[in-house]
Amino acid sequence: MFRLILKYSAHVFNPFMAFRRAARALESPNRKLPCPPRPKPVSRHSRESLIIRYFALRQSASPDKADPAHVPGQFSGTPLKRMAWVFAIGALLIPAAGFAGPRDKGLYSDFQARGDIRRFEGERLSFDISFMMFDDAATAEVRFFKKEGHFTAVLTAETKGFVGFFTSYRKHYYKATFDLSKDHSRVLTRKFEREVITGDDVEKTVHYLDYHNRKHFWFRYNNNKLTEQEDEVIPDGKYYDDILAAFYNFRNSVYGPLEKGKNYVIDTIPDKSMKDIKVFILPEGEQEKIREDQDRPKNDEYLLNVVIPKDVFKTKTGELLFWGSKHFIPLETRVRDYVLLGDLHVKLKERKVDPSP
Repeated sequence: MFRLILKYSAHVFNPFMAFRRAARALESPNRKLPCPPRPKPVSRHSRESLIIRYFALRQSASPDKADPAHVPGQFSGTPLKRMAWVFAIGALLIPAAGFAGPRDKGLYSDFQARGDIRRFEGERLSFDISFMMFDDAATAEVRFFKKEGHFTAVLTAETKGFVGFFTSYRKHYYKATFDLSKDHSRVLTRKFEREVITGDDVEKTVHYLDYHNRKHFWFRYNNNKLTEQEDEVIPDGKYYDDILAAFYNFRNSVYGPLEKGKNYVIDTIPDKSMKDIKVFILPEGEQEKIREDQDRPKNDEYLLNVVIPKDVFKTKTGELLFWGSKHFIPLETRVRDYVLLGDLHVKLKERKVDPSP
């Protein structure tokens, strides 16, 4: 069997395709290996060409500002990776062209643009993750609940099935424990944990934020062995919002009203790659051009370009491009250049409210 796979894989560059086609051949009665199909030219409406055109448009608007940190929402384009070894959390590459998805799932009856952030208690958002030709290659879920007197958010993502086997069932786990502001309008991170599990290998980082003494402590572990630790002073007037705190605070308009054409800069836990999260909500004109290119039905949505510290999800750029509902729930998003996996796309599966932690 392995001789058969090796013989066939010589015809193709992508190892995933070699295994997939060889497996199909083994299942056929005559076990004949078809010649690999000739690559089709990329159409103007293909996923990659649309994304390339988008980032080229953003860059050409300001060619002398190639630094991603210069203006939120303007970033230089990079060639899309075609390598097959890929996984991520936060994003979605759907088999159908464009970002067509479950837009009605991002709406709910008791929506508020701003208010008591405790109203998110019990919310559970589930996502399906795909990449290349593999649909539902992974799943992700983010929850907000109260436990032991503190509000907590947990984000998990893991590969499954065929892709899970070839990625050692990779799993990402993020947990943030919060205090609340006096007016209950925002969450304040007191502890943030991040784990990446690949087979038997576990990489873990833990942050503690003490705003009473204005101190930030962090620890890094590899397979439960402490490898690095540090502490620093938190400047007066600053709050370090981890990615989960930023997610809920942003949806509660803590950083300002959510409007098309606006930039937002969010102070986050200092990282080697970046010290803030940048969010740019595309103006209506640019959003409509991309909607038309994607043949996406007209709807009241937001198209956001987000840059998070690239070490958080182990991506090369930290860039996310996603559609959000008018109720500020991500519908479809994209993680670019996830290390070892490439570009990933994520789509909202469902929103539920479950009071149990």
